[in-house]
Amino acid sequence: EERTHLYGVHAENDLPFTDFNYLESTEEFDTIYRMTRFQLCEDANGDLVGMRAHITRFEAETLSPKTRLSMNKVGTVQGDGISCGSIVLDAENGEYLSGIYFAYSGAGTVDYIRATSNRGQQISKGALTSEMTTSEMTSIQDSRILAFHGYENERIAAVGQVSVNINCIMGVTINESVDEPFLI
Repeated sequence: EERTHLYGVHAENDLPFTDFNYLESTEEFDTIYRMTRFQLCEDANGDLVGMRAHITRFEAETLSPKTRLSMNKVGTVQGDGISCGSIVLDAENGEYLSGIYFAYSGAGTVDYIRATSNRGQQISKGALTSEMTTSEMTSIQDSRILAFHGYENERIAAVGQVSVNINCIMGVTINESVDEPFLI
């Protein structure tokens, strides 16, 4: 489900993006989605400029990987002077992003992101100062952070989560694994 809360503040000319529509339209019977890699990118000055989620669709019963999907390139994730790092999540054995910490100083740019897995892996990019506004995206109850929606320019402007209910399997349970957005 696409959660409507955004981390960061977008400017009037920032462009919207969402991974939700693609994930919803590509769901298959008796499969589940899990994030298996989270990528953050910075420019030559050390400024956070981009991010990307990488998703794997697994067979629901065996957790055998079926398809690997790279989601939207948010901001800038390649080019001259851009370097990216990522954490690989062992989704088959229950690893997931438990939280993403955001910091921003104004509209149109998220200045710092730190992501942490439930197994203690961390990745961070950007600069954090005490004057910035901060907030944290977390996995809520039986859901997991799967992908993202929000606004971008040449950098990340504002980010919201697309989550997956870990108890729902397409075609097996009553609910789809990716639901319509709702306000929280």
